[in-house]
Amino acid sequence: MTNSYRDARVVVIGLGRAGFGMSKTLNAVGAKVLAVDEKSADNPDLLAASDALCAAGVDVITSWSGDLQFSTLDLIAPSPGVSANHPTLRSAAAAGVPIHSEMEIAYRISRAPIIAVTGTNGKSTVTALTWHMLKTQKQSAVLCGNIAGSGYDETVVTTAALNASPTDILVAEVSSFQLEWIAEFRPRAAAIIQIAPDHLDRYSSFEQYAATKRKVFSNMGAGDTVVAHHDRPETFPPTESGVNLLSIGSTGCDALLEQGRLSFVNSAVVIESRSLWFPGQHNLENCAFASLLSLPFGATLEGCSQAITSFKGLRNRMEFVGEQAGVRYINNSMCTNPAAVESSLSALEGSTLLLAGGVCKVSDLSPLVRIASKLKKAYLFGRDAPKLADAIASGGCDAERFDTLDEALNAARNEAVSGDTVILAPGCASFDQFDSFIERGDRFRSLVLERAHA
Repeated sequence: MTNSYRDARVVVIGLGRAGFGMSKTLNAVGAKVLAVDEKSADNPDLLAASDALCAAGVDVITSWSGDLQFSTLDLIAPSPGVSANHPTLRSAAAAGVPIHSEMEIAYRISRAPIIAVTGTNGKSTVTALTWHMLKTQKQSAVLCGNIAGSGYDETVVTTAALNASPTDILVAEVSSFQLEWIAEFRPRAAAIIQIAPDHLDRYSSFEQYAATKRKVFSNMGAGDTVVAHHDRPETFPPTESGVNLLSIGSTGCDALLEQGRLSFVNSAVVIESRSLWFPGQHNLENCAFASLLSLPFGATLEGCSQAITSFKGLRNRMEFVGEQAGVRYINNSMCTNPAAVESSLSALEGSTLLLAGGVCKVSDLSPLVRIASKLKKAYLFGRDAPKLADAIASGGCDAERFDTLDEALNAARNEAVSGDTVILAPGCASFDQFDSFIERGDRFRSLVLERAHA
């Protein structure tokens, strides 16, 4: 732990979940913090955050116009939701003002090692499962980072770092946004689950997005562990990094994935897909990542295998909501890109009715074209429903458009028959009609359960 923030003059930009956590943490370690937000104080969430920060001694400015006097600052700490292309950040970088991301701040103040899990899809499940494996094997693990709405005891990473002891292990989901402004951040173990097109409304190209993900390896070296899938070279660390590389794949790898089966080199442990909380090859991969990430921290493969039997999955990630009249309902609201839709639907058997829509973040909709033949019908809602409808229809599936999720679900449940699965796998961001994927998932869950109790 190196508290380089004592007496530092810091501006935190953004007062959402991450910005609030950074403001409180930096204040607690002795920084002089000014928290700013472009929203006005009449926003209820912002008002509550402002009041709490002011009570703790943090200065707050709302309706912020973007102006800062760089000569009076030692550091800027932008919330992950603040784009690196924000004019204030561009000007600050040009003026030589240090900019630290949420992960950088957490690393600098934490006395505990950090396990960092990133990737386009699957990172929430791997993060929570790694945490669960360590906890069930009597390790003092803390679930933190970008993970939200999981249904488990989760916290922002700066708060976790502030409260951590040297015997704790911070298991952090890390987004590309949190890696944009790192300098010294060095996890003790890390994995990029996979990289697929996403957030191209924020990055200029897929290559820039992928390069930002790979920054998680920037400072790793001897004594650190990286877990990577053998068939995804884009997720490997630099060859000269000197890390301990554990691989997942087929012959010659540390974890062996066969159809419906996971095993490990020099171990009798075998995990069958049918025994998982939600069967599927993707969840066998998630088990492999989590198991290998846990090993450097006192876990055993036998213990990891036992932990899997008690893992219940995550809210909003292939969450089984219930069955009504023989129709299964699954909430995968966290699915926010087309690649995730393809992966989700590949895990299902039988006749499937898809609910998708929202704000599309990428231009490549080919995963929807590929998966269309698996669908019975698609029910599309929200701003970019027309784009999704065109892609799915070109793949040979009937696609109907609706204004809202409520209308789409109502149509799907009226047409579903026993044996069907209705799944919310939006493939898009939620921000046209919902504040977050959590709110969207909550809405779907409540609508399904309302009918069950009617």
